[in-house]
Amino acid sequence: MSRRVGTWVPDLMVWAKEMPPSSARSSCAGTAGLLLAVEVVSGGSEVVDRIIKKAEYANAGIPRYWFIERDGATTVHRHTLNDAGEYELELNGPQPFAWLITTVPGIR
Repeated sequence: MSRRVGTWVPDLMVWAKEMPPSSARSSCAGTAGLLLAVEVVSGGSEVVDRIIKKAEYANAGIPRYWFIERDGATTVHRHTLNDAGEYELELNGPQPFAWLITTVPGIR
């Protein structure tokens, strides 16, 4: 079952082991334990994935948001929620997907 975050269903979600998703009556509920939302940017979704969903996921308090470009390197943009409730690009910036699957990213 896909879980909604606000009005969106992320392409991939990672949940805390101790807090798996639970069913909710509201499409805006049920984000407790959601650690990461990932979106794959496609032709018609650039603005939605890069700006709108990013803002809504930050509003929902999701600690990490990644979006993946469908470019030659399949670039992954990793963002972490800061103390002001906004996403910041992680220190080493966007990375190719190949780097991501061969590296253990640091978690702050």
